Amino acid sequence: VKLCEQLPDIDGITMLGCPISGMNRREQMLEERLFCWNYGVAPGGSIWGAEYCEPLYRLYQAYAELQKTDITQLFHATVFLISPLCFGREEAEQFLWFYDRDIRLNLGVMSSIGGSAPLLSANAMALHLAEALFIGLVNFFFFGTAHVTLAGNLGTMDIKTGTFKFGRPESVFFNNAVAVLSRHLGTDLYLHTGLTDAAVPSQQAAFEKA
Repeated sequence: VKLCEQLPDIDGITMLGCPISGMNRREQMLEERLFCWNYGVAPGGSIWGAEYCEPLYRLYQAYAELQKTDITQLFHATVFLISPLCFGREEAEQFLWFYDRDIRLNLGVMSSIGGSAPLLSANAMALHLAEALFIGLVNFFFFGTAHVTLAGNLGTMDIKTGTFKFGRPESVFFNNAVAVLSRHLGTDLYLHTGLTDAAVPSQQAAFEKA
């Protein structure tokens, strides 16, 4: 955090997941926010379950009062579709819980080639586009916003073991394909540069991430 504060081209820091030693695991998602706010980091936005909606809401209310601003200016949380094209009951319940309190919950996709998405890259791209359009429609009907965001965050699964595979060319190909598609359609674009084509941590990994 202190290093990033000294770098002029870094606008902000986001952290997702915070297994601090001694932390009560059932309260980890809430304490993660406190840790982030204390050090000037943006919380990643996990919720975990519908039972955490109310305590999370109250935590943000208290923080908004402390910052003398409206809770909608600070609140950030995301739920994900379950590929292929399923807005699960748990995620929908969380979405509607916050919607009833005039708070927007973000929707995202996090698929895996060979796992929750088709094995062929072209088919995985088609599913990714369909899910992005679905999220755009949900946001339009609930919030009146008319924009679509494409995200290059499709990982690759080993279909024999179910493990996530780094050092595969599909992630780089997918980022390039999503960027081309985004320019063609005029959508917002978010690319996951945490996934590189390097098989091990190396100069290649650093170069590709940069």
